[in-house]
Amino acid sequence: MADFTRFNIAANDLVALGFTHAPQAILEVAFDKVVDRRRAGVGGGEVVEQAGVQDDGFQEGPVLDNDLQAVIEVGRRRRADGPLATGHDFEQRAVLPKPLQRQFLEQGVLAGKIVEEGHAADFRPGGDFVHRGLLETLAMEQSRRHRKQAPAGLLFLFLSQPHAFPGRAFAAACCTISILHLEPVRKENYTQYKLIPEYAMIKHLLPVLALILVHAVPARAAPAPQQHVIMISIDGLYPGVYLEPQAHGLEVPNLRQLAASGTRAQRMISVFPSVTYPAHTSLVTGVNPARHGIVNNFRGQGVEWYLEAADIKAQTLWQSAGLQGLTTAIVTWPVSYGADVDYLVPENLSFGLENPVDDIRQGSTPGLYDTLAEGAPTSIAAFEHPDGGEQLDELTTRLAVNLVRQEQPQFLLVHYLDADHRQHFSGPGSAGARHSFELIDGFIGELRDAVKAAGLQDRTNFIVVGDHGFVPVHTGINVYALLARLAQGDELLMGALQPVVLGGSGAFYAAEDAAPETVQAMTETVRAHVETRLRHLVSFVPREELEQRGSYPGAEFALAATPGYMLTGAASPEVYLPLPGIKGMHGYLPELPEMATGFIASGPAFRQGYTLPFIRMIDVAPTVARLWGGVLEGAEGEAVIGVYRQGEADADDPMGFRMGNE
Repeated sequence: MADFTRFNIAANDLVALGFTHAPQAILEVAFDKVVDRRRAGVGGGEVVEQAGVQDDGFQEGPVLDNDLQAVIEVGRRRRADGPLATGHDFEQRAVLPKPLQRQFLEQGVLAGKIVEEGHAADFRPGGDFVHRGLLETLAMEQSRRHRKQAPAGLLFLFLSQPHAFPGRAFAAACCTISILHLEPVRKENYTQYKLIPEYAMIKHLLPVLALILVHAVPARAAPAPQQHVIMISIDGLYPGVYLEPQAHGLEVPNLRQLAASGTRAQRMISVFPSVTYPAHTSLVTGVNPARHGIVNNFRGQGVEWYLEAADIKAQTLWQSAGLQGLTTAIVTWPVSYGADVDYLVPENLSFGLENPVDDIRQGSTPGLYDTLAEGAPTSIAAFEHPDGGEQLDELTTRLAVNLVRQEQPQFLLVHYLDADHRQHFSGPGSAGARHSFELIDGFIGELRDAVKAAGLQDRTNFIVVGDHGFVPVHTGINVYALLARLAQGDELLMGALQPVVLGGSGAFYAAEDAAPETVQAMTETVRAHVETRLRHLVSFVPREELEQRGSYPGAEFALAATPGYMLTGAASPEVYLPLPGIKGMHGYLPELPEMATGFIASGPAFRQGYTLPFIRMIDVAPTVARLWGGVLEGAEGEAVIGVYRQGEADADDPMGFRMGNE
């Protein structure tokens, strides 16, 4: 048996304690997954040392299993004006951690939001905590999640509200109780802890708790089952794939069915630059790249991918879902290492990996990868290999399907890469691209089948998105050779600008040691050349426009190529170069028709058979968050209300001619 401490308070002690004074808190024990030290940030220190009189009315007593203290996922400990609040902080917010919210929501214990926002004061009287019954809290073994596994213990403090517990029952409801203990089961790579209820304690407490419920808690209807959301990204998706598949020589029955049964867009307008990692981060934050911080696929001028979720500077959909108590999951989504989700399998496209599976497993939730790996390939090619995308998508499907079958997460993100891969190597509209879209359609069919097998088809919303379109290319414009030609041998001018190219566009930054007047002179030289000699081949995008677009923060300007051309950074004196290994490219201005990408929303929450003329990429996240009642903080996009199922028409104005006017 693990070395842990639990409270065992008999019924008479509970009554005596409850009616002799009013403790400030209900201290409960909940259980969730073990996470590694790096994610938890615990550093080996104790999460909660003791529960003192300020916290719960007890003079002393350890409340944490010392065996687990280094791997328990917790937030910051706060002691503002006495109360102790544990939770995940976001922009100075302290909220109840999602594992406990989820546990209580699954059991119907909470109604509405626990805490909307603010500090520890929100946990005191006047907060938004609604208690529906301690009997359900005690019957935790009935929860599907806790029956299956509960790898670690978390301690959370609930500060009660006097107005929520009228009369004499309030004091009893505020007592400290704990009726569960942990039984460790050793696994190969981790320790699983099963919940063992103290049935004797339940039997002793039932009379008291029944009294609490009868006198203190008004009857409420059970909440409707939470709808599930599976958001699937198809990298390089263009609208014709699902709007006119036959015209493009495609057999994609799953995408066609989802589009026909739900809401689809004729085009989705991407962000600038229209490349994978900035776009995917905008899809889950509702803000432009300059705001969320993932401004490129790579850091600086190198080829180091943005991998860590900590680099995202805006609230994400998985954070929003977690705050609402939903179980969250990611399978190979960009910029997801260390993401605060229940089930994580991150994406790693780093060049030169011997076997990306090893790196993906290492970044996954401890023990999760091996649990989901049945039928999955044990080795795949690195990203730069022509078959790397298809092999990664096969791995993604096996893991995602097994995750849906085993854990049934309420919010799941999945990324399919190969369509982008094939369009780069083979070109848009090529046989390779068609093969990839049809393969991915089959993978989506497997996910749909897993949802049906889990009995969730009637309450699962599928959202299929792309990140950018594609254009065929034939000629590269070498920006280094271009700058050298324009500098005409002047070393100061040549070194004034540092370019970062992304195919369809590129940003130019002032060199660290360059004088402002030299930077300005070279900028004007480039602009004049582009607007004369390169007219219709390249567009000059000034700093002011970049700021309006939320693109390339800190750049002096950007260049955007037109279809057929792309920007390169080759070590060659030639300005114009052939492209023998590249047939397709993206990264262009998002208004370019070929850069349009796709959007489908199908499920119980969305209109059937409806077509949107367009949707902005930054509108996707606010639209999705609304499904669970969330509002993304600082979102630059807006929820597209018209995609949801419509209510009944106004009986007095069924055709809406008055448009809401009196």
